Amino acid sequence: MAHRYFERLPRHPALVLPANSDGHNWHMFCVCIDTEAIGTTRLEIQKRMGADGIGTGIHYPAAHLFDLYKGYGYNEGDFPVAEQIGEQTLTLPLWPGMTESDVGRVCESLDGILSR
Repeated sequence: MAHRYFERLPRHPALVLPANSDGHNWHMFCVCIDTEAIGTTRLEIQKRMGADGIGTGIHYPAAHLFDLYKGYGYNEGDFPVAEQIGEQTLTLPLWPGMTESDVGRVCESLDGILSR
């Protein structure tokens, strides 16, 4: 189904797809969305997709912002690229029983959000 995402997700300047490399196990399908460029928030995208019956997740926040690492002296702004990726990453549904129709619904929902 990950390969179907690559085929069907919209090509939009605010959407960055993961690298499609050999050997990837595709346990998750995470994209980055430049929410500022499309004038919304990741939470709003999640709400809109949720209204379409599509659950999404958030993975890979910037590790240096966890309390443990703050205790070592790391602060917001120390790793701006990691922070940007952490704020823009959205995990799309991907599970063993997923169908091509399911992928189509996810792609249509996201396309509708990006096209607004």
